[in-house]
Amino acid sequence: MSFFDKAKGVVNDAVAAVSDAANDVTKSAKEMNEKSKLNRAIKNEEAKISNLYAVMGKKLYESNTVAPAGFEDQFNGINAAKNEIAKLQEELSAIDASSKCPKCGNKVSPNQKFCQGCGCNLEEFQKSQPVVVDAVPVEPQQTTGVNTDNQQ
Repeated sequence: MSFFDKAKGVVNDAVAAVSDAANDVTKSAKEMNEKSKLNRAIKNEEAKISNLYAVMGKKLYESNTVAPAGFEDQFNGINAAKNEIAKLQEELSAIDASSKCPKCGNKVSPNQKFCQGCGCNLEEFQKSQPVVVDAVPVEPQQTTGVNTDNQQ
């Protein structure tokens, strides 16, 4: 056997090995692609289930004025979150109101003295507004039993 025949055999063996490796890589890539598609399909179905659970839970919450047995913690959590949202929205409203001109609604900065839109004196307007004081609960007065209606 000549040198060229041996070299040809080695090259053919190398080409076959590279071809086999390329086929293995192609097969692995196809498998990975298929697995990826299946995993995405599974995640999509799990997302559908989660959305349906959320809809069911919302209907359960909205259709009951009192938490059904076993759902007290969830109802209390939802109510607490709703109260917190209301409180935060009030804070946002207060910030928005303090950053707008009371006459024209134009945006003003906190230390601005006059509105650039309408010329309103912001300092004078703030001074003329009544100070809001938190209400203190009042104890109900006891009745004396005397009829105070104006009956004749």
